[in-house]
Amino acid sequence: MIDQTKKYRTRDGKEVRVYATDGAVPYSVHGATLNDGEWVVFTWTAGGEYAAGSSNKRDIIEVREKLTVSGWVNLYRLPRGISMGHVYHTKEEACLARAGIDTTACVHVTVEYEEGGGL
Repeated sequence: MIDQTKKYRTRDGKEVRVYATDGAVPYSVHGATLNDGEWVVFTWTAGGEYAAGSSNKRDIIEVREKLTVSGWVNLYRLPRGISMGHVYHTKEEACLARAGIDTTACVHVTVEYEEGGGL
């Protein structure tokens, strides 16, 4: 269900303003998207669909907080290719965790993601 207190964007990344969520069914959500500097009025279903029952670039999805994780990761060679290990806070922790195993490299990584992304 779309909630007016949350922030949304379209699937193709346009900013969204939600004005009301109690309109006539099936398009009970009323709002607008920012297109080339102008706000254009749209309606959506309670689940954020632009076209009921199908996926569309104009569907709205919740904007979630961006999170960042960084640390040290061991890379090691397997018969099926290169694989990564766990993320460790320090290079020393990563090296100790892989002691005795043929590590190809130990690299520092930083990844930014949205909560729930990819699920």
